[in-house]
Amino acid sequence: MHPFVSSVSFTSLLISIFYGGNLVMNQVISLGDLVSFIALIGMMTWPMMALGFMFTLMQRGKVSLIRINEILNAEDEVLEVPHGHKLEGSAISVRNLSFSYPGTMVKALDNISFNVNAGETLAIVGHTGAGKTTIVESLKVIFYSRSQ
Repeated sequence: MHPFVSSVSFTSLLISIFYGGNLVMNQVISLGDLVSFIALIGMMTWPMMALGFMFTLMQRGKVSLIRINEILNAEDEVLEVPHGHKLEGSAISVRNLSFSYPGTMVKALDNISFNVNAGETLAIVGHTGAGKTTIVESLKVIFYSRSQ
């Protein structure tokens, strides 16, 4: 959009100079009138460009809002196990959990231990790549393999 607006601005300036110069030479308008008109065109360029940018930003914002609403209105994808077990009153105890992804010697989890008693909440925090998701996925695999 910016090159288009610049082209229109430059073209209007050229037309004003050539046509206005012709009018000045034929004494239809004064040189002051021509200079004032060219200054007016210069003062109108940036507001018109800003208006164009504003419409572009509004369109981008509208598309972004639609995408955000799609995410917020999405149905939860919680896995419902048909013959699942109720864990009310149960506790979870993990001792010395270690895990390495296939093809690597580096341990993603190394001797992780924790207890979560009935009614307690556990928060697993850490930087990106610390193994938070790996802990949860490991627990899911262990639980589902034992419950079958």
